[in-house]
Amino acid sequence: MKLFLASRFASFFAISIITNSFVFGQIQFDGSAKLLNSPPETITIDQSLSFKIAPNKADALLYFRDLVMRMDKAYLSLSKSSTQDSYIQLGVNRESLAKAKNEIGCWLRFLPTWIKYPLKSDLSQCECKDVTTSYLTSPEKWFNELYTIYAYADRSTRTDSLIGQFNPDAKFENFVSNIDLTAFDKDTRLLQIDLRVKHAVNLLISQQVAALKSSGFQLPDSDSIDEINRNLSTWERTYKSTYKNAPSSFTDADKNALGIIDKEIRKSKNEGFVILNQSDYCSIADKIQQLELPVQNYYKAIQLGFEPFVQFYNATSYADLSLRWLWYTGGVLNAQPFDVVIPNGLNDELNDFSKSLIQLKRDSTLYQAEKVVLSQRLSKETGPELVVTEKKLAKLEGDIFDKKRAIKDAEKKVAELTAKKAKLTKDESELADQQLRRDWFLNSVLLAFRRGNPYVLMRHHDAQAEYKLMSPLKDFRSFYQEENQDVAVLIHNNRDSIKVTTETAPFSEVSITTALLLPAFEEISGIAFDGIKAIMAEENFALEKAGGYTLPKALADRKACKQIVDNFVKGRFFAEDAPKMIGFYRSQFRELNLPTSDKEDTKPAFFTQMISPKPDTLASQTMKYTIKNSKTGTTERTEKYTISTLKRILPIAGLGYSFYNQPSVTINEDGSIKTTKLGGFFPLVGLKIHLFKTNVSDRHFIIHSKRVPLDYHYKFDFRKIHAVLGINALHPLNSFVAGIGIDLWSGFSLQGGYNIVRAQQPVLQANKVIDTRNYLDAKSKFVSITIDPSLFMPIIKLFR
Repeated sequence: MKLFLASRFASFFAISIITNSFVFGQIQFDGSAKLLNSPPETITIDQSLSFKIAPNKADALLYFRDLVMRMDKAYLSLSKSSTQDSYIQLGVNRESLAKAKNEIGCWLRFLPTWIKYPLKSDLSQCECKDVTTSYLTSPEKWFNELYTIYAYADRSTRTDSLIGQFNPDAKFENFVSNIDLTAFDKDTRLLQIDLRVKHAVNLLISQQVAALKSSGFQLPDSDSIDEINRNLSTWERTYKSTYKNAPSSFTDADKNALGIIDKEIRKSKNEGFVILNQSDYCSIADKIQQLELPVQNYYKAIQLGFEPFVQFYNATSYADLSLRWLWYTGGVLNAQPFDVVIPNGLNDELNDFSKSLIQLKRDSTLYQAEKVVLSQRLSKETGPELVVTEKKLAKLEGDIFDKKRAIKDAEKKVAELTAKKAKLTKDESELADQQLRRDWFLNSVLLAFRRGNPYVLMRHHDAQAEYKLMSPLKDFRSFYQEENQDVAVLIHNNRDSIKVTTETAPFSEVSITTALLLPAFEEISGIAFDGIKAIMAEENFALEKAGGYTLPKALADRKACKQIVDNFVKGRFFAEDAPKMIGFYRSQFRELNLPTSDKEDTKPAFFTQMISPKPDTLASQTMKYTIKNSKTGTTERTEKYTISTLKRILPIAGLGYSFYNQPSVTINEDGSIKTTKLGGFFPLVGLKIHLFKTNVSDRHFIIHSKRVPLDYHYKFDFRKIHAVLGINALHPLNSFVAGIGIDLWSGFSLQGGYNIVRAQQPVLQANKVIDTRNYLDAKSKFVSITIDPSLFMPIIKLFR
């Protein structure tokens, strides 16, 4: 029995220790802002709330994949020699290009483990120590502005609000933000916490744009842009009229010689020289000068025709601007990547081919009609007339075949141009929509709080975990609410709305002491992306020093050879697709168009739904609520809690000890003297009277760090202080007590005070008791331990 009682008391104390030591930490979310742990059950306006976001790979895949893939693609593209050579020919500085590539690589290397994908790029050659960012915002700045928290005291008007950032830790694995609730009005009842993540790509764009504006970055003025575009149009007309068809007149010998020159250039690059060895330059230059003069003049003219635009692109800010957006374009050189340029001639070309197609179909119809007529004449004609008709018919069939082929080609061209126009229009619309999006609305969390009556206690449920209660204390105590407290049932992590119904039933209250010990006495008496990294060797495209190579000729000769080869290579580069190169410069030479991202996501991925059940009466009762699927009507979960009325006067029973040490003396009928001991241990019954109404069902120790914070107590529950009036159950007419006491736990109390004794004192004469007199002693003290009367009789039964 003693062991059983010991185990019961041990569990009782264990509950108290755990409850008292439990401290609510941060309110935690994953990277998609799904709530992971229970918010506090009570919140007061004089507190601060801490929030933590801990992203994982799944979140990264959802929100950050586009950004990382763009950078990975850009670094991979810039690692190709053909890409670098093309950009240098277009007017980009080689060293600047290498720096921009290195910054992208260091950005990717910086990423924490939860955001790293199986990259295709080999980042081992990146020089990231003490790297300065010239073309790309630093990842530290990007992470600091990634997650945003908004707190609203008024959900409808969004007034009385706080806006803050989530600050990353040292390893950028977690993001933390704090909200000081003292900033809100003391009458605030409901707090809405909105968590948002910036659109990963647009955040970096906006940071780049801000950096550009703060640096005073400017493109050429509109007059200069207009002038260079006029020159570009003039060169386009010259190219089409003079040079477009020139290669068709090249001889086979020239074509073979061009192939040999291209092979020599590729060979030199593959050997790592990047055409630096003087002998290589001069060997190739000799072959170029051996070409027919028209061929040499053709490539020279192409090179000279494009040279003004190369110089303008390099000398102005276009080239520098292009390097700033390489991460965004996936490595494609573009100073103006934020709008889709539909070529001016696309509509005209489409209209011309459409009209041509209509005319071809009309001609084909006329030919078919003429063929019918000629076919009918064949059966009627003879001799020379027949021969003439047959020739006309044969020619007509050839014309019809040609028309059909022309119609097929025209239809194909019209379809291509129509699809191209539709794609550009779609791209323009999608790009505009993407650029407007500022963020993603992750979670809208509701919390209830207030200082003073009514006190709000929250019951948190997780819609993503079968609507179970989230509180970690649910295994250690039932939920007892008080009559002067409001209850808020909050269903977090909702994706769809739910329906909650409530019903009440009467409830008989017992103290924590009775709840734990009565069953013991009755029992005694009744005996929850790895991938394979693709490794690509990075070529070294930087210019190497000429040291280590012999220079058999004078330096001036080497420079002359190099100039010949460079001009030829540039002319050859632009001649391969001159219309495309003209289109590239036309798309670049425009006024600066920078996007603004101001479209706010309005629908959260998760949200909190709240109800506030109201009791029918002030009597103690059980509140049951049922969570149902609003679409199907199926019950998801049923929970209940009790509502306790507060008591001022409560009965007690227990063991007292009186310090009164005088016996009560009476004279029996036969003259003998009878003494009665009124001091010492005695059974006490009585009433305790609480100055502040108390909750019988309260399960906390009198000092408890997480007690519901009322106006008149915090950790120490003053409601457990009481006055006591009682009697000695063995001498109810002779021994009374009055004092004060405290409930250590509800139903388990300590008292102390005065023991008022009504006793008989002997009247002595000649040392003999001749009579007795009544005597009232109000100076003696007493102490007692009391419990609920419902436990008193079971305890007595144990010792009978």
